[in-house]
Amino acid sequence: IVWNDYEARQRRLVNAPSIQIAYTFTGVKEAPKVMTNRKFIVLGDEQPKVGEWVHFEVNPRDDFVKLWDIDPGQYEFIRVFFELRYDDLDATADGAKPTKATALYDDLYFGD
Repeated sequence: IVWNDYEARQRRLVNAPSIQIAYTFTGVKEAPKVMTNRKFIVLGDEQPKVGEWVHFEVNPRDDFVKLWDIDPGQYEFIRVFFELRYDDLDATADGAKPTKATALYDDLYFGD
């Protein structure tokens, strides 16, 4: 998430205090929502791989440039969140358990 994105608002890309990319690792087969300040990249399979490690590599800087035409390297504050989605899960059903995952990541670079 790039916060206080004055440039994006000036260029009328969004009318929000942040622009975001949501890397969705599992649980959906296509971008789940249309949001003015958030774009999705679906990386994994629709069905979660339970009990095994799944390796992903992404380039957030290139993805921000491709999706938003904004270089996040010019911003002082960038926040990174991990999200677990399983949109078809009925969380209200009897015996439903909350979804959970462990996400480990290595170094995250935005500079040259």
